[in-house]
Amino acid sequence: MRRARKSINQINVVPYIDVMLVLLVIFMVTAPLVNPGEIELPSVGSEADRARAAARGHAAHRRHAAAARPAGGGGTVLQVSRDELVASASGRSRRSFPISRS
Repeated sequence: MRRARKSINQINVVPYIDVMLVLLVIFMVTAPLVNPGEIELPSVGSEADRARAAARGHAAHRRHAAAARPAGGGGTVLQVSRDELVASASGRSRRSFPISRS
């Protein structure tokens, strides 16, 4: 009678750990030697245009934050859709601030 062979279900991970430690040492030694290059990103518009756009965005945010605050602290929940908020901030809205109360 022949006995069935038992399968080996273990993997020796010691060589993998050795390789990883060698790679770690190589990267630690070479990382300080690498000088990253300087990347020049393109700019759109002038500095004054960007400052005006940022100021316009901050002013719209302050207006909307003040309008969304409940008057008298009554706990009223105001709902504004994202599209209405974007349209109002960009000045395309016909109403001053579209709010739907729930």
